[in-house]
Amino acid sequence: YAVFPISSEDVLVELSEVRAQDDAPIYVGQSADIVVRYNDIREGVYTLPVIRMIESGHPVKDLLGGPLDEETRDQARAAIVNGPEIASSIETAQNFVNRALSTVEDLPATPGVQGMRDAATNLLSALNR
Repeated sequence: YAVFPISSEDVLVELSEVRAQDDAPIYVGQSADIVVRYNDIREGVYTLPVIRMIESGHPVKDLLGGPLDEETRDQARAAIVNGPEIASSIETAQNFVNRALSTVEDLPATPGVQGMRDAATNLLSALNR
């Protein structure tokens, strides 16, 4: 992420400029009471839930892709939060975690292997906060 206030409260993300980000340009998923406004973001990417919605022909596609005013942003966010795509994306991520853990299962118990196991195990733990 370009701007990622992790586990934060009462944050203002304002007047940031993000270009050609390979992930979500601004991510506030583990934070509370955040105001995100007046940012200039270009060439970011959509998250998996949004991609799935667009591919399914969901009307959220018509809300995204251009400059967003506050009302349009709130409509898009509500559609994403209330849709099933977040849960299905978490399930997909959990399947990748399970595959990673099974891949290292037969490796010797070294600190490096334990680090890989811990990384895979903790990958989705932020979603439970």
